Amino acid sequence: MNIKALEWNFAKGICSLGGCDTEKVSFTSRAEAIKEAERLTKEGLEPEVGYPCPSCMQDYYA
Repeated sequence: MNIKALEWNFAKGICSLGGCDTEKVSFTSRAEAIKEAERLTKEGLEPEVGYPCPSCMQDYYA
């Protein structure tokens, strides 16, 4: 598989209203992103369900 991307991301948080990805962490290479994701997984950390994202909050309160 040959994928070219400008950046690689994963989410460390989840919106409590819509389940959107929040607290995105960006890396310049796939290898860096995988290494950090593996480190967090080994430490037992999972994405945290936190505050609503601005987009969902606007839809919810509109």
